[in-house]
Amino acid sequence: YDLLKSKQPNEEIKYHSGYREKFDAILNAGEKSYNELANAGFSVEKVDNVSAKQLREIMILSKTTFAKSWGFTDLSEKEFLGIYSQEKIDSSSRLYLLQKGVEIIGFSNIIIENNETFIFKTICVLSEYFGLGFGNALAYKVHYDAKHEGIRKIIYALVRESNNIKNFPKDDAVIFRKYSSFEFELK
Repeated sequence: YDLLKSKQPNEEIKYHSGYREKFDAILNAGEKSYNELANAGFSVEKVDNVSAKQLREIMILSKTTFAKSWGFTDLSEKEFLGIYSQEKIDSSSRLYLLQKGVEIIGFSNIIIENNETFIFKTICVLSEYFGLGFGNALAYKVHYDAKHEGIRKIIYALVRESNNIKNFPKDDAVIFRKYSSFEFELK
């Protein structure tokens, strides 16, 4: 870290990974957003049977939202559908869709580690909905379901320090690793 930092990178992007075993703070922070959005006609639902059409929409949403993010890899449709197939969602992960009517405007991907642990892997919301509580609503629904299913721990993998989710409490999470990526202009 010190060596790379001393080379004066153009940008340093910070991340952390952590976990939480008590969900009350996150539920308290997100419940209002979740209820307000539900009252405005939006929904957050766990999807048990994802269609090929929905998967394609999620792929486009991911590309639109993450294309300018450091480390983004543009996957072909075949590669994307291999990662987010119905079989994977049934056995090793869980998908939550944030919708305005039938339009998908965001999603969350959860990896099922075991009967007591989830890994909160991805949260994605279209940029025109940033700052309106949609990320909080997604986080609320994931944690609400986890608590009611007896999940004891949620791990947050590679959370960008500049994450846009308002009120996403960090103080009650145990941070177990910090990361930095550096961007240099090569001459």
